[in-house]
Amino acid sequence: MNLSGYFASRFGCQVNAENDATLAEHWRGCARHIDDVVYILAGRRTGAGMIVGGRLHRGPNGAAGEIGNLRLLGWCDAPGDLEARGADAEAVFSAAPSDLEAADTVRAYVSALANGISARVLTLDPDLVVIGGGLSRAGDQLLQPLRDRVNELCLTAPRTEVSELGDESVAHGAGQPRPVGANPWETRGKRVFSTLGKMRHVTALEAPTEWSRLSEGSVERRMLLALGDRLGNSLRPKPLMLPDGNRVEVEGMDVEGRVLVQLVANQGAYKPAYRNKVMADMFKLIWLRDAVPTAERAVLVVTELIVQALGGWVACAAADLGIEIYVFDGAGAGSVTPLPLA
Repeated sequence: MNLSGYFASRFGCQVNAENDATLAEHWRGCARHIDDVVYILAGRRTGAGMIVGGRLHRGPNGAAGEIGNLRLLGWCDAPGDLEARGADAEAVFSAAPSDLEAADTVRAYVSALANGISARVLTLDPDLVVIGGGLSRAGDQLLQPLRDRVNELCLTAPRTEVSELGDESVAHGAGQPRPVGANPWETRGKRVFSTLGKMRHVTALEAPTEWSRLSEGSVERRMLLALGDRLGNSLRPKPLMLPDGNRVEVEGMDVEGRVLVQLVANQGAYKPAYRNKVMADMFKLIWLRDAVPTAERAVLVVTELIVQALGGWVACAAADLGIEIYVFDGAGAGSVTPLPLA
């Protein structure tokens, strides 16, 4: 059934049907923040999708990535060979170490899957290959032999990981709120705010006392350092200059100006006013992301107590606007983890 054509005729607008599993992995899976990704759906059927330059790649006819239709690869038949053993496919992988017949079946499946993956890798040179779908539950029993085979076939093999979303990736992708094909940081909110008027592009100032804004040992300083460790970036407070000479302070920025950070730490018990601080910093991040020409990521870091200020619609709005939220645990040197979305 041509779903996109059906809905286009009913609603009088263009409708795109996409590889939503690929979108899901880029939105909230292990492919977040990675611009060049090959996604492999391994389940009752085998398919593939691509993120190229931070965008879902469709091709002019929407058929990019449909390498599974090339019967020479064996992708069409490989899942059936697993199911033909009369057991759950995961059970076949589990039995492979001690069952020669199961091992042969797994070897044939991995070989077929690796051939198609290698063709994509040699063509696109991605940073990451993600294995999703029902068979991703086999974990290392699938992943390790697959990595070994891809390494044999490719000049330079990318990192290969099992999907964080497993066989739920399709459902997550179908509900993803970002515009299809958009850059992961180019969200509805970014485009809406950028149409409010001509943006006043700001420039970073060199200030030798940048760290003086966050005193040694302060919670805010520890939060920023912990985020830097998590992202693998050196972050520091940074003053920015508007064209009219006014300054605006950003609580964290990397050297290249790609990551913008605001920090919300509680001083004592929780107060309802912290919710206002959270929303004000979200608004500031949205504006700065448009005003700083190099900016790509907007990150809000909060202490554990502040998480309750993100209840209700606030966390959903942040996700929809492309603002990443990390929670600082404060124990020891402290570490940050992404805020899970319900």
